[in-house]
Amino acid sequence: MEINVELLKKIKALSEDPGTTEGERQAARKKLLSLLEQAEIDPRDLESDEEIYHILKLKGRLTDLEFRLAVQILGMVQNKRKEIRMGYFSPKAKRGLRFRCTEAQAIRFNILFPYYLIAFRKGVEDYMLAFMQSNNLFPEAPSDRSNEDFTPEDLEKMMQILKMSQGIKPTPRPALRLNG
Repeated sequence: MEINVELLKKIKALSEDPGTTEGERQAARKKLLSLLEQAEIDPRDLESDEEIYHILKLKGRLTDLEFRLAVQILGMVQNKRKEIRMGYFSPKAKRGLRFRCTEAQAIRFNILFPYYLIAFRKGVEDYMLAFMQSNNLFPEAPSDRSNEDFTPEDLEKMMQILKMSQGIKPTPRPALRLNG
């Protein structure tokens, strides 16, 4: 679920605004509590603008590209292009990301990064298949599978990969020289 922390803060401000009617304040409080509950966010997390260090535990190591994705998402969450502070909690083991931001920004990052990491990894896999197709990196022997073995989903996926491969310029093959 996409969490818009700024929207939550605006609804919170509306729920406390003396310029609104009691009915509007109650409706805003009710909506705010509902959204916070859905996102499993403590209402106190919206209070502070103080930046502190947070840790996102990882199940495995990130590649360099995945780490760059994390930095990019943190920059988006913080609305910054520079001065993004992120590193590994344990640089040797690379088991967790350590970053500095507000509680609300950390909540948003902790939701968005795992979501986009899954999509990124899937995209890298698709790119690899398209690269192999563009460069014809297959054995010359025909495949053992017949067209009847493919599901409609398999065929749709193959068409997507084929279209993607058309946008990749094939890498020239090196000349093979036999020493002898």
